[in-house]
Amino acid sequence: VPEDILVMGNLDPVGLFKQATAIDVSKITKELLEKTADRNNFIISSGCDVPPHVPFGNIEAFYEAVRVFNI
Repeated sequence: VPEDILVMGNLDPVGLFKQATAIDVSKITKELLEKTADRNNFIISSGCDVPPHVPFGNIEAFYEAVRVFNI
């Protein structure tokens, strides 16, 4: 993808955010950030809308993994 085009995603909103553990969310978020670290046009996010009743701990784990990665 050319650098002047933004790419977003691609964490599974159901399989990861809703059904996995906070530890899994943190691990997979970190792995994706590492794989895309050399890309200036990548924005990490869920692959689609996050469904209702996602455990708040999973959302916190996502944001904490992003925060720690960017330190």
